[in-house]
Amino acid sequence: MRKKVILIAVIILFSAAVSLADTIVLKSGKQIEEAAPVKTPPAETKPAGEKLQLPEEVSVTVKKEPQGASLKVDVKEPAAPAKSYKAEVDAAKLKRVRRDMTIVLLVIMFILFLVYIYSSICLQFIAKKTNTSPSWLAWIPAGNIFLMCKIGGVNYWWMLALLLLFGPLIISMAVSFGFFGFVWYKIAQARNKPGWVGILAVIPIVQFFIYGYLAFTNHKATSTPPQQPPSQ
Repeated sequence: MRKKVILIAVIILFSAAVSLADTIVLKSGKQIEEAAPVKTPPAETKPAGEKLQLPEEVSVTVKKEPQGASLKVDVKEPAAPAKSYKAEVDAAKLKRVRRDMTIVLLVIMFILFLVYIYSSICLQFIAKKTNTSPSWLAWIPAGNIFLMCKIGGVNYWWMLALLLLFGPLIISMAVSFGFFGFVWYKIAQARNKPGWVGILAVIPIVQFFIYGYLAFTNHKATSTPPQQPPSQ
């Protein structure tokens, strides 16, 4: 009976030792070696270059590194969506329209500059030929209107009518045609020309011919200049 108990105890110790040690020494001096190691399932790894299953927005690539080195992961940001063909065409059209508008605006400004230069030269010549001074007022905005009134002998108070130019469109157009038609009528008379010739100066494009006709013809001014408005 005693031997059986000892044998059972030895078997129990042997079983425990197999899982804890590589070599077991019994009381009899016999050694048991090469205990079977406990196998653990290998960790799941990804081969080099294989992409992980992630959302389509992010791309991750695993690179194989030497043993003991940290794992390196390359993360690529999602590429910006390419512009559609229609968006590119619209952008090109908008750029072309802006360029054309800029060119048209520059041309208009250049034409207005030439008109202003031509009108100032004609008015200055008319002032000189009617012995009206100072003729340099022809180059000053608003000052040229004073000079026109002075050449035609129009009272300066008539200039108050120009305030109506800031009113409704119909009223401003009527005032513009009426005031400048009357002033150029008087200027034509001051140049010994028919009054109706001066009235034509309110017609667009035709006015440039009237300016040149009154400024550069050789007719002399009347011996008795028109009555000047009283000094203010």
